[in-house]
Amino acid sequence: MSVGKLYPWAHQQAIEEGLRNATDSAVGQPCDYLSLSRSGYIGSQRFCSIIWSGDTSSVWETLSAQVASGLSAAATGWGWWTLDIGGFQADPTIWWSANIDTEPYRELYVRWQQWATFLPFMRNHGSRNCDTKDAFTCNNEPWTYGASNTPIIVSYINLRYQLSSYLQAIFKQFSESGRMIMRPLFMDFSTTDSNINNMTKMNSNATTQQYMFGPRVLVTPVTLPNVTEWTVYLPDTGVSNGTKPWTYWWTNVTYAGGQSVTVPAPLEHVPLFHLGSRGDIMSGNVF
Repeated sequence: MSVGKLYPWAHQQAIEEGLRNATDSAVGQPCDYLSLSRSGYIGSQRFCSIIWSGDTSSVWETLSAQVASGLSAAATGWGWWTLDIGGFQADPTIWWSANIDTEPYRELYVRWQQWATFLPFMRNHGSRNCDTKDAFTCNNEPWTYGASNTPIIVSYINLRYQLSSYLQAIFKQFSESGRMIMRPLFMDFSTTDSNINNMTKMNSNATTQQYMFGPRVLVTPVTLPNVTEWTVYLPDTGVSNGTKPWTYWWTNVTYAGGQSVTVPAPLEHVPLFHLGSRGDIMSGNVF
């Protein structure tokens, strides 16, 4: 078994050495490429390799399970993790699954896209079904999910670019200190919020379905269809009584920590809170 566990290391090392030889670059230099693999290990980013969750099904239950899987990976110290936005393939038992021309799948795709904006790597890939095909395969571009959904999808792609300084800052911190990019709540608040430890033991939604994306952004993906509001647990940050450290991204309403709140979550909004000023987040001035 000890030899078997060597496989991910040797696999990624072989890809790395081949690409270094082909590009005439030295180990340790910045990567002009990334490999995407089903196998990996804690620290495999040293070989410019990302692990992703494999060929998942395009249904709501899988979306929820993927949130928990990403946080499980983060809890082990595995930082470079991603997935297929919208799932990779249809569930044959669900008539609308992965079909870009159906409204139920379009809604699922939008919610998945929103969440993926706040992953270490944002990746749109998958096998799609459609009612009308104009090429060898069905389309998967942002504009194929309906005229009303296209602006929503594009807005999250733009938001990802707007967060580039923040992303650079949290990737830098991960490289220098091992501080996770996706952070289960216990990583940041177990010493300031006694509820977090109990929630972790109970495997509650607050610890399996929401997380910190770096030190300032709290993300809670919507994982059910046809909802217009969502309940989020806001951890106690340990600041003095009477302050409201959490700000809802979309309304700028502030909330105290140590409580659950229900916020509006129409299709265009993923439940998103931040600590500190948005200006500092956008500039990457967060440490």
